[in-house]
Amino acid sequence: MGMRWIEELVRKERKVEPNFREHHILMLLQNLENKGRLSRKEIGERLSLGEGSVRTMIRKLSENGIVEITPRGVVLSERGHDFWESMKKRIEILGILPCRNLTVGEKNFGILLKGSSNLVSNGIEQRDAAVFAGGKGATTIVMREGRAEIAGMNYESEETDFLREIHAENGDVIVIGTGDDEIKAEMAAWAAAFTLIRRWRDEKRG
Repeated sequence: MGMRWIEELVRKERKVEPNFREHHILMLLQNLENKGRLSRKEIGERLSLGEGSVRTMIRKLSENGIVEITPRGVVLSERGHDFWESMKKRIEILGILPCRNLTVGEKNFGILLKGSSNLVSNGIEQRDAAVFAGGKGATTIVMREGRAEIAGMNYESEETDFLREIHAENGDVIVIGTGDDEIKAEMAAWAAAFTLIRRWRDEKRG
């Protein structure tokens, strides 16, 4: 199961642009994987979306067989679980990270993308996506030859001490979304990460 269906879900419907984007979908699926079940109210709070947007997103996910709507809330379907299991083979959720000296926001959320270094250029696309999602920005770290490179620069000081506990390997990418609060930082991270995730299918073709 590829990524194209996610992009299809956020396309205009009756000439109306949806308020939710790809990062909202990924963030929701990850939350459902962790929590098991969420009410629409909880989804709206976690994703900073209004009731109408949540309803539309859940409907589309249900029509695509990704989630199931039950009297007690929204859960991942078998197809949704299968999709997320395939995602977990290439991503690792790092959560809130202590790295304010590398970023511009109060809170920082990290996502590791395995073997995706060849998809990164200068980090500007990731930063712009994070800002568009409501964050302060994003820092993209590429692991090469045992070093952490940020926008073509090598950092070997205490600025990347937190990486020692992550065990990132050569070729891995760590995207750090930053924002004024944890929710905005997480959304920024997912938005930045999706700029690389969407290229996985092209990588396979190549």
